[in-house]
Amino acid sequence: MNPTQTSRRRRQGWVLAGLTAASVLLHFLVTDQVGRTLPTTEDANESKIKRMEATYVKEVKLTAPPVGVARPAPAPQAPGASGKAKKRKVLPPAKKASQEEDKPAVVAEAASAASAADPAASAPTKVAEAPPAPASTPSSPAKGPTFEWPKATKVSFKLDGYFRGPITGTSAVEWLRQDNRYQVHMDIQVGGGLFTVQATSEGEITPDGLYPTRNEAKGRRMFIDAPVRSIVFDRDEITFANGDKAPRPPGVQDLISNIIQLAYRFTLDPSLLKPGNSIPVKVATAKQLEDVVLDIVNEETIDSPMGPLNTFHVKPRKLIDTGSPLPPIEIWFAPNLQYLPVRIYAERKDGPRDKQFTMDMQMERPPQQVGAQD
Repeated sequence: MNPTQTSRRRRQGWVLAGLTAASVLLHFLVTDQVGRTLPTTEDANESKIKRMEATYVKEVKLTAPPVGVARPAPAPQAPGASGKAKKRKVLPPAKKASQEEDKPAVVAEAASAASAADPAASAPTKVAEAPPAPASTPSSPAKGPTFEWPKATKVSFKLDGYFRGPITGTSAVEWLRQDNRYQVHMDIQVGGGLFTVQATSEGEITPDGLYPTRNEAKGRRMFIDAPVRSIVFDRDEITFANGDKAPRPPGVQDLISNIIQLAYRFTLDPSLLKPGNSIPVKVATAKQLEDVVLDIVNEETIDSPMGPLNTFHVKPRKLIDTGSPLPPIEIWFAPNLQYLPVRIYAERKDGPRDKQFTMDMQMERPPQQVGAQD
């Protein structure tokens, strides 16, 4: 074989190798994209949560803070009544004047949950018409819309931060509801979608707020899907992602449901947001229960696409250092936007430099919403 033929064969070999590599890469990309759209069999690394869907029809407007509906008080017992007392009809407690002024305040979800707890409360009753409310005066406190659990709400954020260099991206916190079932999603995309994180809380709505039943977190780095990490909330115990178990304490939340649970608590009791207050909460992370105190740092005006926005800065701190790598997540809640989170910030400045990071999510557009009656 002469040198010319040898050189030609070598070039053909390189071309064939290049075409083979390109074919393999194209096959991988197509298989990856198609595979993500096809149903798969259940296994330990697949999501057990089927995401609810919503079509958003309006933007949330600035209003006075919503007026919450406190859970109904139990029916009073007659003096000396015993466990074997004769069956008697229990009338619902009389409404106060302030409640009569706000008859629309009894929302469907609160009524449904209350009737489940006390069947007598679901009996139809005739309510007398309240007298006209007195005209408001400049000194009267502003009264906002009646609180109700919407069908869907989405707050979109722009994301800036640092991890081994500057990072940018987008994120969203989304609330979805079907009857008394809820989902809360936090979706994060960095680098045009090359890196993604999705965290979901699913559960039930009760008069005390959210009752999580499952939490899932998953992600994607380049073309590789990370395994799904799940926390399962049973009635009496919690199973963490590493298989450990612990008794379920009353009022426990996961990291995602706690965002919406706080907004609900602030709606029912705005006095919680007094700067200097501290609110203890119990949170389930991927590995363990955490005792956390939420400090109301201050009342702060921040810039937003809707103009200057009054917010309350809430910062968590752990009661006990458990060695968890999760950094505290600071949140700014806006009372005039239904107590929605409009800024979320996290940082880790200790440890090796290649593990340090900051993440700053700031609302980039007015929140979108589907109302309960839409």
